[in-house]
Amino acid sequence: MTSGTFFSSLLLLTLACDGLAYFEHSADSPDEMNGISFKEHKRFTEEWKLVTVRFREDSGEIRMTYANAVAYKAMASLTPSYPPGSKFGKVSFITSDDPSFPSSKVPTAISRFQLMVKNPKLYGETNNWGYALFDADGKLFKEDVKEKTMA
Repeated sequence: MTSGTFFSSLLLLTLACDGLAYFEHSADSPDEMNGISFKEHKRFTEEWKLVTVRFREDSGEIRMTYANAVAYKAMASLTPSYPPGSKFGKVSFITSDDPSFPSSKVPTAISRFQLMVKNPKLYGETNNWGYALFDADGKLFKEDVKEKTMA
């Protein structure tokens, strides 16, 4: 896979991320959003493949994105769509200046976890993707979910 094709696939994934269900959550389950449980996916950084790392200057975060085997296979085959069962997970780290290298940043703490799950039966209204956003402890944010997500 060329880097251009890889990044095009990620762009398609990003463009699929618009929908009202993104912000739906239940106060009854502090570790579940849109039917996506953090407990079920909490080991994604160990079990899935790392597919990209980004530094966000606006938030000062390093974000690492992982794909499960289904999503990774679609990425590797360069197909323009992801099949049901595709999942992506992102972990965002707060950064600080690296004391050893003044021009570098280092991750210092986790700020959030994000999950995307493709399931046309459950998430048809949001381009077949379900979304979940959790704090560093794997719980829903105490702040307004929509506001925290947009940040």
